[in-house]
Amino acid sequence: MISDAEAFSDDNVVATESALGALGKVIYAQRKDCGLLSDGVVAAFLDKLPLTHEEEEAQKTHKLFFEHLLAGGASVICSDGGAKAKAALLRIAKAVEIQGKDENLEIVDEEGLGLMKKLM
Repeated sequence: MISDAEAFSDDNVVATESALGALGKVIYAQRKDCGLLSDGVVAAFLDKLPLTHEEEEAQKTHKLFFEHLLAGGASVICSDGGAKAKAALLRIAKAVEIQGKDENLEIVDEEGLGLMKKLM
């Protein structure tokens, strides 16, 4: 579903972001057990970050992502040495910067902001 052409349409974006949040949780929990998840699945997840339409899912997913990176997970999460994870972090930071101008949606909560600042 996350790669479908209509995945991020107005009708599907909330469901897609919820699915991405669930996928992220599976990745963080299982990635250390090599072979359970392909690099392609992990890369597809990272390429879709940041989540920007479903506030609660975005906050949880981004916070878990930051915690994983702080625990040294950038190189574990993807076999590219962490390049995709670092790119995802930069995209999230850029979205937060833009979000500051739009108070209608908060994709990273205060705790998440503190974690993100440690990573920058």
